[in-house]
Amino acid sequence: MEIGSWSDWVSAVCNIIMAAAAFYAAYNAKKWFSRKTSENSHSLAINLKVDIEKALKIAQADYLNIANRINSFRSNPSRNKCDNAYDYREEVLSKMNDINEFHAALIRIESHDINIMNKKILSDSIEMCSNLYAAASSIFQYQYELLSGDTSISPELYDEIVDELLPLKNKITKQYETLLNCRFDAIFKSIT
Repeated sequence: MEIGSWSDWVSAVCNIIMAAAAFYAAYNAKKWFSRKTSENSHSLAINLKVDIEKALKIAQADYLNIANRINSFRSNPSRNKCDNAYDYREEVLSKMNDINEFHAALIRIESHDINIMNKKILSDSIEMCSNLYAAASSIFQYQYELLSGDTSISPELYDEIVDELLPLKNKITKQYETLLNCRFDAIFKSIT
């Protein structure tokens, strides 16, 4: 029976060491990937909470712009203001699209290893912002359509939507304070 030369033995030992190192690296890579995925999920959740807080704050400021435009239009409606209403409507539709992205972010977070324990505070915040911009969109659409004299919204409905803006803004302000004072771990919890 031939045992082999020293170089064969050294080569065999080196191969065993390399196999063990590869196994160890693969095992740790799986743990690293899992930890990195968890870190990314937490980052998504933190960013979502901060982004929704910002959206609520911006909605409060936008209410003032919307109210000023409504008052300016009511005091002196003009062709130029009707034309501007079209641009204002496009602005609020763009903001509505941005707000709707938060729904997709919620789904992404839920598909990771984060449990949203208090989803209501987030979804209510998103809905309030959407409602403000939807109301503004309807208001500006009405103002723009006055040029043609053929409005898709009745004057009564227009007045009703305008009257609902201030209570909605007050809800947004209260929701902003609630979300701002809500701890992250009261909303999100890691599953792992």
